[in-house]
This record gives sequence, C-alpha cells and structure tokens, in this order.
Amino acid sequence: MKILLRCLVLSGLCGTLQAEPDPHASHGVHGMVLLQAGEQLIASHLPLLAGKHAHQIVLQVELVLPVEAKNALAARQLITLEPEPFALADLQQGQLSRFHAKLVLGHFERGGTALGQVEVKVNQLLLDKAVGLQSEPLLYRIPLQHGELLVNAILGPGDSDQIWYWYQGRTHPLYQESADFVVQP
Repeated sequence: MKILLRCLVLSGLCGTLQAEPDPHASHGVHGMVLLQAGEQLIASHLPLLAGKHAHQIVLQVELVLPVEAKNALAARQLITLEPEPFALADLQQGQLSRFHAKLVLGHFERGGTALGQVEVKVNQLLLDKAVGLQSEPLLYRIPLQHGELLVNAILGPGDSDQIWYWYQGRTHPLYQESADFVVQP
C-alpha cells in the first residue's frame, strides 16, 4: 500500500497540485528605446517574438538627462536604455517603480556610445500587450497629456516596431525598428 501511495504521489495522480509560475522567468536585461513626446519622456521595451521579451511595453518615465542626450532626442537620434537586470513581470505588475540603466546614444547592443548611468522613475505603464496575439494589424492608441502615441502592434516576423506621436493634427514619427525579429527564449 505504501508503494502504491508513493507511486501516486510521484506520478502526480494524488491531488490536483498545480505548479506555480516561476517568478524569475522574466528576469533579464530588458532594453528600451527612449523617446520624447512633447514634454514627456517615453520608454518602450524592445520586444522579441517569443520568450520573456515578447511584450510591447510602453512607459511614461522621468530621468535626469545629460545635455548630449537632450540634444539627441531633440534631433530624433536613437537613445536606448540598458537597464540593470530585472523581472519584466515586476514592471508589468507595478512592483518596479525605479531602475538604474546605462544611457546609450544609438543602440546599446549595436555599438552605441554610453552617456552614463541614470535612474529611471516609472510614472505610468501606458501599454502592456503580448506580441503576436492579434489576428489583424492594429494600431494601439495611447492618450497623453497633449496628443497621443500611436504604436504598431507586432504580429509576427516581418513586422516593425513603430511609434508615432500625434499632436495638433500632425503625426511625428518617433521610432521605427524594421529589423527581422528573431525568436529567442
């Protein structure tokens, strides 16, 4: 009888125990592009098609920028953030309100120039959508204090990560990454 009971427990047939999700499954370096929409600073997670990075997340943030970064944003040059590792789930659930990051002129994974360390304060989670779940092309509309952000929904390979700022009847392109998305865990 003891052997049968052990077999049932080991095989999972005894009870309906459900595995808890791994709270650290989304832990990693979650690179972001930094954008300026009017007076607001926006950070957009650089998504992939699968795994822990398969989320389009847009944040309204605050941070102290060096003059070089302010000038680059005004000239619509690419500025990225290379944050210290954190669990994306913590950010999504509002449990992460601040993080430290390397500020980079250009892309932090493609030879960008480091501009120093910054502390990023998350003021508001504006968008949190899983990549590839929509069945047709969508444009997420995010109202801001002045104007709105328009974010292209990433549906799969060949799509672009694109963000525009709609203000006073005009569309201002802020960011476009049309590189092929690579499926990574």
